[in-house]
This record gives sequence, structure tokens and C-alpha cells, in this order.
Amino acid sequence: MKFYTQYLWFNTKTRQEFINITPQVEKAVENRGRFDFSGARNED
Repeated sequence: MKFYTQYLWFNTKTRQEFINITPQVEKAVENRGRFDFSGARNED
């Protein structure tokens, strides 16, 4: 089974805060397709 992990870090003004992470998640999903899961970058 193959996995893709990308850690996202956020700085907030208060301890608990609602933030929209949709753009970051969309970019992570897009970047997932650019790797062949062996660590080598797949240049399509």
C-alpha cells in the first residue's frame, strides 16, 4: 500500500481558531500526482 504525507503548519492569533485549509489541501492532492512514491519526482 502506498501513502503520501504532507504536513501543514498554521500560525493562529489565538489558541483555537477556524481557518480555511481547502487551498492547501487542494495543492497537496495536486502535488501527490507528481511523485511516483519511490521518492523520485515524476516529470510528466
